[in-house]
Amino acid sequence: MVLSEAMLNGLPIISCGAGAVADTVQDAGLLVAPDDANAFAAGLRQLLTNAQDRQVLRAKARNLSQSLPTWSDTARCVTRVIKQHAETHLTANNQSKFSQ
Repeated sequence: MVLSEAMLNGLPIISCGAGAVADTVQDAGLLVAPDDANAFAAGLRQLLTNAQDRQVLRAKARNLSQSLPTWSDTARCVTRVIKQHAETHLTANNQSKFSQ
């Protein structure tokens, strides 16, 4: 969600390209290997010194953010999962009490 919020606000992203980060950021940010401090520093330098790159990444980030889940979407999904789990758990507990 932090990446989604940053992208929604048009912030250029630099992050490690591992796991869900790469899926979220796609080509709307600079992705580096998780253990490559030199690549991270080079990416920061690029964003700090190249206004055109910043503008391109900002525009891509804003566009991509429109298709990403919002906090409200995430809250609805988490609520649904909790309710489903609670209903399943309560139903299973009630059935086991009555079968004894």
